[in-house]
Amino acid sequence: MSKEYIYNNFIWKGIFGNINSNKIYPRFNKGEQFSIGFSNIVRYCVALPKWTIKNSETKLYLSIKDNGEVFEFTSNWISTKMKGAFLETIFDEIVNRNKTENEYVNWRSDLFNSLLELKEKATDLRLSKSSEDKIELNFKVHLNKLQATFEPVEFLDPFFIIELGSKSSLEVCEIGLDFLEVDNKKCIGILKTIIDEIPYVGLIIGIAYFFEGKSELSNNYIITALNQVDSIDFSIDFTGLIAEVIATNDYNLGVVDDKTIRMFFNVLDINQSTTALIKLSYIILNKNLKYLKEFALENVAIAINHNLNDKNESTKISGFHIICSVLLWNDKFNEAEKYHHYFLNEKNDFLKYNFEHVEGYITLALAKNNHNFISNLILDFPHLKNRASGLFNAWSFENLELKNKSWSNLDIYNHNKIINARKLYCE
Repeated sequence: MSKEYIYNNFIWKGIFGNINSNKIYPRFNKGEQFSIGFSNIVRYCVALPKWTIKNSETKLYLSIKDNGEVFEFTSNWISTKMKGAFLETIFDEIVNRNKTENEYVNWRSDLFNSLLELKEKATDLRLSKSSEDKIELNFKVHLNKLQATFEPVEFLDPFFIIELGSKSSLEVCEIGLDFLEVDNKKCIGILKTIIDEIPYVGLIIGIAYFFEGKSELSNNYIITALNQVDSIDFSIDFTGLIAEVIATNDYNLGVVDDKTIRMFFNVLDINQSTTALIKLSYIILNKNLKYLKEFALENVAIAINHNLNDKNESTKISGFHIICSVLLWNDKFNEAEKYHHYFLNEKNDFLKYNFEHVEGYITLALAKNNHNFISNLILDFPHLKNRASGLFNAWSFENLELKNKSWSNLDIYNHNKIINARKLYCE
C-alpha cells in the first residue's frame, strides 16, 4: 500500500512551514539525496495556489502519494477569475508551446517560474479550471528528477588558476586526475577548465561526481563525454571503473538497464571492448553486485568467442577464469565445465602462480553444491584434490550421510570458507 501525505486546510495554516521544516519528506523513507529536490517540487506546487487562491478563507487540498519510484501529486483550490485565467494562459505557454522566457513581473513572474520548474521535473502534467474557477493540478515526478544537484562550492584559489593557465591542457588533466578521490571538488573544478579542449575529461569528472554520491550528474558527464570521443586512451582498469560507475548510477537512479553501458562499449574498439567486458564482469562478481549478476552473464557470453581467439595465452587463461567464475555464479555448470580446463590444467603457469584464484573458483563450486559438477571436477583434474585437499575434505565431510559424524574432525577454516561463499553467492 502506497504512503500518502494529505493537506486539506488554509495555506496560511502551515503548508509552507511543513515544507521549510522538512516535516513532509521523512514520512516516505527515501534516501537523503532526494530530500532537497522533493521539498523544491512541493514548494513550486504550492506556489501556484499561493498566488491564485481566491482568499484566505479558501482551502487548499494537496495529496502526495509514494508509488515506489514515482511521487504522484494531486491538488485543487478555488482561484479568482482573473488569476485563474492567467494560470491557464501560462500553462498553455509553458506546457503546450514550450515557452521558457519569463516576460512577466511581480507575482506573475513568480507564478511563471514555479510552473516552469514543475514542467522541467514532472511528467503527466495536467491543469484544468472549471466554470466555478476550481483549479485541478495533477502531475508525477520520478525519483531520478529529485536527485540533488552538486557543484563544487569552493572556488579555486585565484593564484592556482593563474598557475594552471601557464600549463598545457594535458598537464592540467594530470593535475586534476591527481585530486581524484583525494579532493573530488578540486578535481572537478580543475578539469572543467579544459573540458572544451579535452572532452574525455568529462569521464573523470563523472567519476568524481560518483565518489561524491551524485549519480545523475555523474551519468550526465560520462554520457556526454562518450558521445564526443571515438576511443578511450586509458588503462583497462580505468575502463572497467567507468563501466562500473555507469552501471551503479543507473541502479541508484532506478534505471536498471544496460543501455548506457552498451553505448559505452560502442565507443571502444573490439579488442579493448572484450577485455573491458571481462574486467567489468570480474568487478561485478568480486563486489557481489547481485543486481548486475545477469548483466555480467551477458558480458561473458559476448566475450567467450573473442577470448578463444586471443593470441596472448596469459590473458586468454585469466580471461577464462573470470568467464567461468561468472558462469558458475549464474548456475551455468555445463558452460563453465566447457572452458575451465584453460586455467585448471596442471601444466599451465596460471595454476602455479595464481592458485589463490583457482582456490576461489573451487570454493564457489563447492558452495554451489552441484554434486555432478564437483564429481567431474575431481575426475577431470585429480591434482586439485591434493592441492585443495582442505576444501574438498570439508565439503565431503559436510555431505557425508552419517548419523554420528564427529564434527571435531572438521576443518573449520575451510568449512567456513564454503559457508561464507554460499551466503554471499548462493542466497
